Amino acid sequence: MKGAECGAGVRERNLSCVAHWGVSAEHAAAGTVGDEYCEERLRRAVRQELQQPCSVPCPGDCHLTEWSSWSSCQLTCLDGRSFESSGRRSRSRAVIVQVIENQDNCPEQVFETQPCKEGKCHSYEWRTSGWKDNERLVWCQRSDGVNVT
Repeated sequence: MKGAECGAGVRERNLSCVAHWGVSAEHAAAGTVGDEYCEERLRRAVRQELQQPCSVPCPGDCHLTEWSSWSSCQLTCLDGRSFESSGRRSRSRAVIVQVIENQDNCPEQVFETQPCKEGKCHSYEWRTSGWKDNERLVWCQRSDGVNVT
């Protein structure tokens, strides 16, 4: 990032045109040539790729991650039977707190839901790892193999 340690900025890359001389790879020599020898349409095509907006969180700032993928369509179920004809799917954005003392000023994790069709009933089961040093992991796993919280 150019010109700043944190916050909004522009990420830049350089483009150079190079000419290769030589017959084989071991005898090849390369040298940078002037811009007048570069194809103008190539430079125009990659210009957008050379400068891209970016953001680096500043100390004390909160940062929202990109949206997760949409979950599968889920129905409200009891004993494997649904009580509704349409389901809901969801996605979320997590909050990254740069300095723990500032977490009260940060937003909560963001969730979105939307209606969907062709939902499935899932069952849930607590899973555990083996014991190691008097500790083991415990997690909830959905019947399709996805670990959920």
